[in-house]
Amino acid sequence: GHIEKTWDYNALTDHPKLNLNKKLLLELAEKDWNFAKLSSKPWIDNDIVLTLENRQWDWSLVSKNKSIIPDLNLLRLFEDKDDINWRSIVKNPNLHLTLDTVKILNKQREINENCWNILSNHKKLDFREQPDLLYKYRNFWDWQSLVKGKKFDINELELLDKYENY
Repeated sequence: GHIEKTWDYNALTDHPKLNLNKKLLLELAEKDWNFAKLSSKPWIDNDIVLTLENRQWDWSLVSKNKSIIPDLNLLRLFEDKDDINWRSIVKNPNLHLTLDTVKILNKQREINENCWNILSNHKKLDFREQPDLLYKYRNFWDWQSLVKGKKFDINELELLDKYENY
């Protein structure tokens, strides 16, 4: 008869002959994979992390993973975790910069002046799309970087009057 084999999914996690991918992981999500080892795989994305958020991820590695997109859903999940690398999140080129996401970032102990400098130079920062972002965090932005990076129209006199003290 057929013998029921029990697999050691922990050991299989990084077996070179197993082509583990998103589809397979989601199909066999209840298995005992080594999620710490999976945390830095390039195919790990927001969907997997949010779907399997209660697994034993290495949150520091997940937060450094270049395949994730730090959007509001992911940042809300990260907020409750202890070992998030917030500096990597700030440096992630796909970081969503909105009032809600910056509010979460601003609550983190690790977000310091250096991080605000990185955010001030972020390619996704757009005050035309998010005008309230400029005002709400006016005391934190690196204004020199904002001007240099043309993050707002310096010919807009109303704007210059409003922020002349920064």
